[in-house]
Amino acid sequence: MPSSSPAINSFNAGEFSPLMLAQTDFQKWKNGCKKMLNFIPRSQGPAERRGGTYFVSEVNDSSQKVWLASFEYNTTQAFLLEFGPGYVRFYSDHGIALNGSGGPLAIASPYSAAELTNSDGGLGLSMVQSGDVIYICSHTGNLPPYKLSRLSNTNWTLTPFNYAAAGGPFANTNSDRSVTVYTDQFRIWSADGATRPDGTPTTSSYCTITANSPIFQTGHVGGLFYIEASTDKLVPGLIGSSTQIPGWTQGKDGFGVGGFCRSDGKYYEVMSGNTTGNIQPTWTAGAHLDGAGTENVLWRYSNGGWGVIQITSVTSASVAVGKIVSELPPSVIGSQSKTNKWAFGDWSNAQGFPTKVGFYKSRLCFAGSNKLWFSVASDYENFTPMSNGFEVQADDSINVQIEADSTNTIQWIAASSSLIVGTASSELTCSPSTTTSAFGPDNIQIVQESKYGSKGVNALIVGNTVLFVQRAGRKVRAVMADYQSGSYSSTDLSVLAEHITSTGIVDFAWQQEPDNVVWVVLANGELVALTYNSEQEVIGWHRHDVGGIVESVATIPDPSGNRDDVWMVVKRTINGQVRRYIEYMKPAWDASTQSLSEAFYVDCGLTYRGVPVTRVSGLGHLEGMAVSVTTDGAAHPDVVVSGGAINLQWPSSVVNAGLPFTSELVTLPFQDSRIKRVNKAAILFVNSLGGKVSDEGGRNTDTIETRDYSDMMDKAPGAYDDIKEITWPGDYNKYGCMKIIQDQPLPMTICAVYPRAWTTGE
Repeated sequence: MPSSSPAINSFNAGEFSPLMLAQTDFQKWKNGCKKMLNFIPRSQGPAERRGGTYFVSEVNDSSQKVWLASFEYNTTQAFLLEFGPGYVRFYSDHGIALNGSGGPLAIASPYSAAELTNSDGGLGLSMVQSGDVIYICSHTGNLPPYKLSRLSNTNWTLTPFNYAAAGGPFANTNSDRSVTVYTDQFRIWSADGATRPDGTPTTSSYCTITANSPIFQTGHVGGLFYIEASTDKLVPGLIGSSTQIPGWTQGKDGFGVGGFCRSDGKYYEVMSGNTTGNIQPTWTAGAHLDGAGTENVLWRYSNGGWGVIQITSVTSASVAVGKIVSELPPSVIGSQSKTNKWAFGDWSNAQGFPTKVGFYKSRLCFAGSNKLWFSVASDYENFTPMSNGFEVQADDSINVQIEADSTNTIQWIAASSSLIVGTASSELTCSPSTTTSAFGPDNIQIVQESKYGSKGVNALIVGNTVLFVQRAGRKVRAVMADYQSGSYSSTDLSVLAEHITSTGIVDFAWQQEPDNVVWVVLANGELVALTYNSEQEVIGWHRHDVGGIVESVATIPDPSGNRDDVWMVVKRTINGQVRRYIEYMKPAWDASTQSLSEAFYVDCGLTYRGVPVTRVSGLGHLEGMAVSVTTDGAAHPDVVVSGGAINLQWPSSVVNAGLPFTSELVTLPFQDSRIKRVNKAAILFVNSLGGKVSDEGGRNTDTIETRDYSDMMDKAPGAYDDIKEITWPGDYNKYGCMKIIQDQPLPMTICAVYPRAWTTGE
C-alpha cells in the first residue's frame, strides 16, 4: 500500500472557505486550514493559541448596549472609552480610570442609544484625535460635532464644537436676486458693549435681520448667517450726514471719527484724523496711518464687505435676531441697503450637522449631506470662508459638494495620500488637482475610484492602506494607491474565507503589535479576525469563541507600550443573568520573559498573586460558573465559583481562573480523492504544553504525551519546544484531515505537521 508524507509547515493563510476545498493547486493551499478556532496565524507561519480574556469591569448598565473607542496620546498614555447612552466611562492601565475623588471616571454625554448605533448596526459615532482632543460626529446629523478634551488624566470634558467662533462653514450664497435681507446693526456683539483693546467698537444689542421672503425657521437658531453688502448706500444719520460710503482718495478731507471709506474692496473706519494721506489702505488687520506726514488718517480695518451673525431667535419666517460675530459693513443697515448676497451656515438644526470627521493635509475635515468641509490649514477650528476677511487664499477653508452619487450617504472618510471617501455606492478620492501648488479652495478635485459601496462601519487605516466593509457587510476591502496609474485599487480580503463573515460585520479594530491582526465583530456576536501583513502577502482569517456575544472591539497600547491590547464588550449569561463585561485579551505566553505560571488561557478571568493559598476570592462576576484554573503553571481540576470564590486542592501563589475555551486546528484535505488513513504524524510545537489529537470529526481522540519517565510526578510538567511523534487515531476516509486540540488552560503553538498516510490504489 503506497504512503505519502506531505509537509504542512505554515498556517498563515488561515481558515479556507468550503468553496476552496478543491483548489489544491492554489498557491496558498499549503498554508491554509479547514478550521482555525482560537488560534492566531502568525505572519511567520505558526498557529499560536490566543491568550485568554481578562475581566476588567461590568459596564455601567448591563441592560444597555455600549461601544468602545480608543484615546491614544502616545504609546504609554492611552485610554479606552466606554460610550453608553448618556455617558462616557474611561479605562486605563488595564483597569477603570479614577477621577480626582477616587471614584470611577465618567462624564455625561449627549449620545442616546439611537445616536450610538446606526441603521447598519455599526458604531454611530465618527471620531478623530489630535493631541488631547477627540472630535466626534454622530451618524444622525442631529447633533453638532463635539470635542472630548483631556485636561488631565482625572479631568475630561465633552463640549459642543463652537462653530460660531469657527466662522463657518456656509451654504452657497443665495442665487435668487429677488430675495433680499437687511439689518439694523453692524457692530460686533459683546456682553458689555465695551471697545476692544485694538479699538474695535462693540455693542451689547442684538441685531435684527429682516427678509422680504419667508426664509427663516426655528431650526436656524444657533446657526450662522452670512451677509455681504450689495451697495455703499447708508441710512441718513447713521454716520454723520453721509448717505454713502466714499472711496478712499489721497488728500480727501471731511472725515471724522467713526467715518468709513472703501479702499481696495475693503471697508475701513476712521479712528483719528480728518484728511487722508498718501498711502492707500490695503491691510486686512489692525489700525494704521495712511501717511507719514502731518495730514493722515488712522484707519481701522473693519471687514471685507461681509460679516456673520449667529441667529439666537426667529421672530417670524421673515425676521430673525442674532449676535454679530464678525463685523458687518454699515451699508447692510436699512431697507434702502438691502442685499441679495446672503447665506445660511451649513450647520444648524435646520440644515443638519456633519456625520463624519477626519484629518487631511493639516486640515480638520467634516463630512455630511454629500459635502466636505475643510478647516483653514493648520487651524483646525477655523472655518471662515476668507481668513483675511477679503479674498480666498490657498490656505483658507474649503467647502466642496460631492456631485457623484448625490443621493448616497457618506459612510466614512479616511486620509491616505488622498482623502478617501466611502459612500453607500462608491469610493471617491479628494486631493489636489495639481501637485505644483498647495491643496486649497482653488486646487481640489474629487474623483470616483470604484463602485463597490460601503456599509456604515468606520474605516481602518492600516499603514498606507485603508480597510473598509463593503456594502453588504460581508467583505473587507483594502484600498491602496497605485502610484503608476495615479489612481486607487481595491482588493477583496475575504475571498478565501467568505463564509466566516457571512452574517455581516458591525465593528473592527487594528492590532499592530505583536502581529498585524484585524479583529472583527459580526452581527451575530461572533468574534473573528484577519491576520493581514501586505508586505509578506499574508492574509489569513480565523475564528475566536470567548464564550459570549461580542458587541464591540477596540485596541489601545499596553501600558508598557510594547504591544497593543484588544479590548471588547462581551455579553454573557452568568448564573442566569445577562451581564455585559469589559475584557481585554492577554498576550500569548512568552517563554523567554515569563514563567509558565504567567500563561493566561482562560476567558473572563482574573489572576491571584501572593502567598500560597487554597481559596481564591474576587470571582463574583462568574458566580455559579464552572471555571478552569491553573496553579503555579499547572492545570487544576475545574471548580465552580460559589460566594465569589473557589477552593483549590493545593496551596498556590499564582492562580489564573476563568471560563474555559478550546482551541482547534483542522488541516486541509490531502490533494487527491483516494481512500487514505493517517496513521502517524510528527508535530513541531513551540512553547506548548498539553493538547490532544483526533480525526476531523473529533472521534478517536488521543492525548499528546507531556511527561516521560524522567519527570518528577509531584511537579508540574514544563512546556516544550519539540517534535512530538504521534500515532494518529482514526480510520480510512477520502480527506485525511487531522485535528489538533488544546482544551486545557495551557499554551500551544503549532509550527508544522508532518503526517504519514497510507493510501489505497482506488
